[in-house]
Amino acid sequence: MSGFVEKPEPVQVPGLTHLHTGKVRDLYRNEAGDL
Repeated sequence: MSGFVEKPEPVQVPGLTHLHTGKVRDLYRNEAGDL
């Protein structure tokens, strides 16, 4: 057993672009460029 777990697909949020999936949360950017 390697200890690695597959990360689930990120949630698609209207108006936001998924940037990164971390251990605790996903990071998104809106159309204005804000995180």
